[in-house]
Amino acid sequence: MKLANVLMVDDELNILNSYRRTLRNEFNFDLALSAQEALEHLSSNKKYAVIVTNMQMPEMNGLELLKKTMEVAPDTIRIMLTGNSDQETAVNAVNQGDVFRFITKPCDKETLIVTIQAGVTQHNLLVAERVLLNRTLKGVINVLSEVLALVNPDAMDNGTIMMEHMKSLAKVLKVPNSWIFEPMVQLSQLGCVIFPQETIKNIDSGVAISEEEK
Repeated sequence: MKLANVLMVDDELNILNSYRRTLRNEFNFDLALSAQEALEHLSSNKKYAVIVTNMQMPEMNGLELLKKTMEVAPDTIRIMLTGNSDQETAVNAVNQGDVFRFITKPCDKETLIVTIQAGVTQHNLLVAERVLLNRTLKGVINVLSEVLALVNPDAMDNGTIMMEHMKSLAKVLKVPNSWIFEPMVQLSQLGCVIFPQETIKNIDSGVAISEEEK
């Protein structure tokens, strides 16, 4: 069974070395000595199921790191491990960093492993749910598009043209994840399935339509 990828972040080398001893048979993990180093790992092609970070670090603290993690690796489950047990730190970690779990130092081996395993499980559930949803949604949209192509080929052609315009516009505006707009464009013409074809032709040719048609 393939071990989950986990990223451990702390500015103290001895703590990272303790992670190396504690987790070596449990997860496939990388170590980062700073938030910046952690972001470099997250920005690579390697996908991490979980990130566990310390709170107090120079230049960029753990909360700031987790907020950036939400942007660069939104599927990575975020866990905060810190000596700050005050309520404000915990609340900020949950509300601003969307933290899955908040655990305090010192943390025993069993608690750390169980917490990370829970994060891995949560990651797997999110990914599986998204894959299932995407497959189901794409399947439904494709079927509806096929119906539209049979009933109203012109409307289907309009959707194709709109798709190209959307992609060009997204590229110029540098819109990230422009693929999420594709289902919207495909669905935008579905009303034409039940719309009278003669009325559509009249509108396209500039012929006046009746009040009933309006």
